[in-house]
Amino acid sequence: PMNAVEKAYELAKKYNKKLGIYASPAVKISEEILKYATFIIAKSNELSVVFDEESRENILRKYPNKLFVRDDTNSTIYYNGSEMKYHRNDPDDMPNKMGMGDAFTSGFAIAYCHGNNIDDCVKFGNDVSLKVAQKRGSQKGLPHLKDFNL
Repeated sequence: PMNAVEKAYELAKKYNKKLGIYASPAVKISEEILKYATFIIAKSNELSVVFDEESRENILRKYPNKLFVRDDTNSTIYYNGSEMKYHRNDPDDMPNKMGMGDAFTSGFAIAYCHGNNIDDCVKFGNDVSLKVAQKRGSQKGLPHLKDFNL
């Protein structure tokens, strides 16, 4: 809910901390919060609600290495400042799509907090999301770090 995002923003700003936003369910987010956010993850079919403007590519160009757009085939697109980057990880075996966005956001944030580059953060987020998608029930599919060859 938006009140949780606003409170997280207030606290992050007060204590000079980073802020990651998973913009789902979609609501319009203030420009002030968008500028402050370290990263924003949004669903492709909800971009017009969150950003209230333009095409996907124009919105992505406005937030290089900050906005990551997801779809339900476990693909992520972002603009790195010079080109659009696409990461796709959608094998035939994806019986469950519930929780994929949350899982991606968690994986991305963990990789980011460990100092990985943006490309690796997106790849790790996609991998975590895929693990969730491969099992029924999003909680059962949540992996542990030991499940990856790190």
